[in-house]
Amino acid sequence: MLASLRDAIPDKGYQLWFVLNARRPFTDSVEGALKMIRSIETASTLKTTGIVANTHLLHETTCEIVEEGFALARQVSTALHLPIPFLAVQNSIVSPMEKRSLGIPILPLRLTMRRPWEKET
Repeated sequence: MLASLRDAIPDKGYQLWFVLNARRPFTDSVEGALKMIRSIETASTLKTTGIVANTHLLHETTCEIVEEGFALARQVSTALHLPIPFLAVQNSIVSPMEKRSLGIPILPLRLTMRRPWEKET
């Protein structure tokens, strides 16, 4: 998909953030995340400029899960010498995450996806 937009993206001055969810099968390790980043860069001919920590398990997300994902994001960012611009966290746990003082801006996200058997709230 990204490769199809390549002509619309300038060669310099863009931001390409890799959104890392450590609870996904192919990005649950440093090696897996690096492999995924390299494949995206190869297909798109663009370089990744940052890592967004976005580890979650939808409704089962806990602060501990977010912190585990942030730890992996730090390892990936260190390996690639890239920044982590922010930590994406579903709004139901933003307040407890802010109290943990991880030293990174938090982007609150509102969960809009629901499983077919769940009722709309």
